[in-house]
Amino acid sequence: LPEQTQDWQYFGAPPTAADFVGESPTVFGSDRKAPDLLHVGSRLPIKGWHLVHHANPRAVQPKSMMPAFNYLRKKDLDALADYMASLK
Repeated sequence: LPEQTQDWQYFGAPPTAADFVGESPTVFGSDRKAPDLLHVGSRLPIKGWHLVHHANPRAVQPKSMMPAFNYLRKKDLDALADYMASLK
């Protein structure tokens, strides 16, 4: 911020209640960014699939937007795959 300005001068006036008239909050679960993993182990029970998918998601789903977890240590990746396969 320039030293001579106040926050509101630089960023604009703070919002007021009138700015949000007619808006409603997002309904829980309607603004999903990722798939529901609650029962992923029932659909995909093979640990090896989870290992590959978390290390390189596009290897099993070419259009996947999921980031790779290839920075995880092998034991952590194994634990994650075991956990995902156990969600039934």
